[in-house]
Amino acid sequence: MSDVKSSSALYKNIVEVYQTIGGAGSVNLYQITGIVKVHYIYGIVEVQIAADVTGAFLELDDAGATVDLTLAAGPDISAAPTGSYLGKVNVTGTALSYVSAATANISEQALSPALAEFVVIQKTGGVATYIRMTNAGAGATGKIHWYCKWEKMSRDASLVAV
Repeated sequence: MSDVKSSSALYKNIVEVYQTIGGAGSVNLYQITGIVKVHYIYGIVEVQIAADVTGAFLELDDAGATVDLTLAAGPDISAAPTGSYLGKVNVTGTALSYVSAATANISEQALSPALAEFVVIQKTGGVATYIRMTNAGAGATGKIHWYCKWEKMSRDASLVAV
């Protein structure tokens, strides 16, 4: 299921999608066409995540190869309560940021926010290319509401929720 909102200039090119946790594996969030620049991507837990959901990370997939967007040894998000935050806040070699809403908390980065930006290039030949979240563990409940702000870099560029 996806929900796309772009009702004003403020929300232009912000694409939203809902991810339901279904055990270990990968879930496509966004499909990329052409070349796009991603300004940010983050998720808010909408339904508490089950225990035993570990190693969460973001990656790019073209059905033949994967490229990590965040460190593959990602955080343990077991039992993440509603309102918790997940986001790419730094370079690729850095884990997905996870901030639990179990207590009041903050998420900040010491360096430039530009480090969270990245450029995605679709595989040549029109091959379907996706940004997806991958996780380990048998936990099979929970829901994350993802937000992604992007811009075109090639004439044919698009980023859509799947």
